[in-house]
Amino acid sequence: MNKKFKVAVSSAMIAGMLLTTGAVFADSNTNTNVSQTDPVGMAEHGRMGGPKGFGFFAPGIGGAAGQADTDDLTKGLVTDGIISQETADKLSAFADEKNSERKAEMDKLKDMTEEERSAYMQNNGPRASGAKDDFWAQAVDGNILTQEQADDIKAYLEDKAEAQRLQQQKDQLDSLLKQGLITQEQEDKIVEYKKSEDAARKSEMDNIKDMTEEERAEYFDGKKETKSGGRPDAMSGLAEAGILTQDEADNISKYLEQQAQEKMEQEQQARQKEQQQRLDNLVSAGTITQDQSDAIQSYMDEQQKARQDEMEKIKDMTEDERQAYMQDKKDDKDKEHTSISPLQGLVDNGTLTQDQAKAAAESLFAGHNEDVK
Repeated sequence: MNKKFKVAVSSAMIAGMLLTTGAVFADSNTNTNVSQTDPVGMAEHGRMGGPKGFGFFAPGIGGAAGQADTDDLTKGLVTDGIISQETADKLSAFADEKNSERKAEMDKLKDMTEEERSAYMQNNGPRASGAKDDFWAQAVDGNILTQEQADDIKAYLEDKAEAQRLQQQKDQLDSLLKQGLITQEQEDKIVEYKKSEDAARKSEMDNIKDMTEEERAEYFDGKKETKSGGRPDAMSGLAEAGILTQDEADNISKYLEQQAQEKMEQEQQARQKEQQQRLDNLVSAGTITQDQSDAIQSYMDEQQKARQDEMEKIKDMTEDERQAYMQDKKDDKDKEHTSISPLQGLVDNGTLTQDQAKAAAESLFAGHNEDVK
């Protein structure tokens, strides 16, 4: 299975999992303005450290599906009789075709100004054209898969993601047990509590999916009126259920936050070291100068700080405040998504040429390569 197929399928799988896997102990009260699997609208920030609540208490954004190796995926699909090897090969060719189409679109955009790109995407993007942006739906429309096969693949991915989620949950609970923060009896009760919450949430979502848009809006408006306005707190839920004392809940929250902070710092240090090495290689190859390398590193540091500042603003907001804030940011986010390079800002200010930004992006950003070639 080639690299291009891996990129395309991984994106499709992650998108699919966002519809099916949510927070392990998230509040089941959702709303119409944010992802129903991420009731506080924070999943996209998780890779930058995330809000309060981590590990199996934080929003899931892909699970096994987002991380699975595509070769293993297709092998599993063929082994389970969901698709044939011939169909797997057709999917690979179909993904190559879609990547070529995307590359052609990127070639159109690369010489446009930011304003021209924004206008082009508004007039020609998936939302404007009504085109499907789900890989599996496109494969069905392209007669690569039957609808039954597509549904079976999604179910297969959901099962894999659920298995990994449950294993991660067990690993986290075992860690709390090892640290003396909970007893074995409490761990067992938390597992049962989670099962009950999952069943309640699934029942609610089953009811919601058959509602009209107006009925959903009315339903969620009614739920808002019964909420206090604070963000969902998994630890408080366990304390209210009598599984943990409030002191135990507070100690676990502190432990999880500390663990997440340490992990984030370690990952950031490793990422910065790797990025610097790749920038040094670009300087040695004559692709960019040392001054440009320094500018790129500073630019990425600024972007990271901006994301961290954003998290600080959001994490202590009430749900209504978050919704209002994110709505205000929506236009800026839509504009940002029209950029053809993560380093486009350095092209726009004259620090890099478009070719240099492309080369640097290919080297620095995993998963971006297929969009800049």
